[in-house]
Amino acid sequence: MNERVQKILEFSKIIDKLKSFAVSEPGRQRLDEMEILTRLDRCAASLNGTAAAKDAIERLGNPPLHHVFETTPLMTFAEKGGVLDPEDLLNVADFARSSADMHAYGEETDPVLRDDTARLPVLGTLVHAIERAILSPTEIADDASPELLRIRREKANKEREVRTKLDDIVRRDGTLLTDAYVTMREDRYVLPVRAE
Repeated sequence: MNERVQKILEFSKIIDKLKSFAVSEPGRQRLDEMEILTRLDRCAASLNGTAAAKDAIERLGNPPLHHVFETTPLMTFAEKGGVLDPEDLLNVADFARSSADMHAYGEETDPVLRDDTARLPVLGTLVHAIERAILSPTEIADDASPELLRIRREKANKEREVRTKLDDIVRRDGTLLTDAYVTMREDRYVLPVRAE
């Protein structure tokens, strides 16, 4: 459709108004790409979809679009062998949970919407695996993998060995120290040695 018609119809204002209701950046981007429909069959199909969505909202409330974001960059990075950080994995789990919620919401709607939401994946196994392995945006569970559990146990054992040796030094050579204890500074063990 030519620019003159779009200007007369104030199409950009309509798109801006719609964008104010979009709950995600991908949704806003799709609206930017929207064009005026000129074929009657496409107009009818869009109006049917809009009517079905309006009916679903009136009967079921707003759709559960609580965590929607563009996953393509993360998935592309992971496919190339990149490792996602815990925060990214938690975002993926939230997105997958939203997908499952929207899938379930769609089962209660008109066939027009049901067909669309039925294509959304239900990734319960993925969500469970992420929630079991990632405790917070900055913390991975010890048992996230057998290898990580082995490494963390090994590290804890080494730390105990070092601490035991330092305690032995304090007991054996306590006269050389200003205080009879071991402290930690910037993740290092420190013995307070006398200056003389």
